[in-house]
Amino acid sequence: MYKKILYPALAIFTAWFFAEGIPVATFESASTFLSLLGAIVFCVLVVMSLFQFALKKPEEPSENAQAEGCMIMLLILVSLFGYGAFLVYHGIERTKNELKEHGIFTIATIKDGSSFKTRRFDDTELTVTFKNKNGETTVATVEISASQFDKYYKDQEVPVVYSERYPSIVKILEGNEDMNEYANEDFRDINLKDLKTIFELTTPKNINNYLNKLGPEWKYERSYTDSSDTYVNEIKQSGIKISGNEITYMLPGGADSKAFDKDALSQGFEKIEGDKNDIAGRLSQERLFVNKDYMLVIRYQTIMPERNGGVPNYETVEVPRSIGVVTLIKQ
Repeated sequence: MYKKILYPALAIFTAWFFAEGIPVATFESASTFLSLLGAIVFCVLVVMSLFQFALKKPEEPSENAQAEGCMIMLLILVSLFGYGAFLVYHGIERTKNELKEHGIFTIATIKDGSSFKTRRFDDTELTVTFKNKNGETTVATVEISASQFDKYYKDQEVPVVYSERYPSIVKILEGNEDMNEYANEDFRDINLKDLKTIFELTTPKNINNYLNKLGPEWKYERSYTDSSDTYVNEIKQSGIKISGNEITYMLPGGADSKAFDKDALSQGFEKIEGDKNDIAGRLSQERLFVNKDYMLVIRYQTIMPERNGGVPNYETVEVPRSIGVVTLIKQ
């Protein structure tokens, strides 16, 4: 009796062990290998269980040998590929849940990367470093798709979320959608109405609190050179500078500044068209909107990657990025 239930019991234990028994950090570091290993072991145990209960032993002749052979083959395919696919999907979900429950936002620096892709296989990864909450330097590997690889370069700073329990589990954040998923809050980009509201807030503390309701990790910095107030968000790679009756907002990478055009027109601003014959004006690509209380200037600015200590790093692929800059002036 005990011998009969041995293989089914081992199959059940194997299914649990590879799905939940292996620590999430260990499984995430070798997910492909462990998924394949788990599927093979589970498949063998399921087939052995079938011999114990439903099929005759190999040495015993059977009248339905062909049908039994087809059944075994079908069971092998279902258990091998079905359970293997389940382990891959379940591993991804475990990693997501780990980051949702124990994730911490920070900025990481890309130190290396490699990409190898065939029609059915994609092995693309980046090596990043960052400071964890204890101030210790952590090195981690982040898997990405081959189509994303050209977006990144060595020494680039990127926003990430990592697990407080397992710092080796890291995901690069791309936009508000990722932030909302792992912060369990509804964050969004700043709009024209928010800039107007900031004008009405009287203290840096109130402004900083307001900004952190829109997105995480806004920090206040006082500039003593020009008496301006600066609010920086390294996670979203954006910032706000307030000087007198002027607010300048540097949009996050990838954000569309044309959303401010629509905001301005819907809020009663009038667009001032430049002289079409003025070449310098056309090249500046500035867009100007005014009403009786405000002037809104929207433009693009090109930023080059920084060089450490001003010394060129010839291993770094320097990719300039164009960002939107919005300036609201109270008249």
